[in-house]
Amino acid sequence: MPAASSTSSRSRGRSTRSCVEEALNLRRELEKIKVGTFTGPAGSFRQRTEITASQRVILGKLELAEPPRIQQLTPALEAS
Repeated sequence: MPAASSTSSRSRGRSTRSCVEEALNLRRELEKIKVGTFTGPAGSFRQRTEITASQRVILGKLELAEPPRIQQLTPALEAS
């Protein structure tokens, strides 16, 4: 009996490590999504990077919508 129990524990340990590694890989991939701020004479805006195919798969499996491409638009103030 103890042999089966220790095998089960080892298997569970590998499974837990595997889940942790997968979670870290998912996090690493999603953290590649960046937002840049761009400013010009017409104002400024914040835009995210393109979503990669692997990021799209992750978001789909999590049933999450892609974040909006344009995060914020701020027109320039008119000079008085």
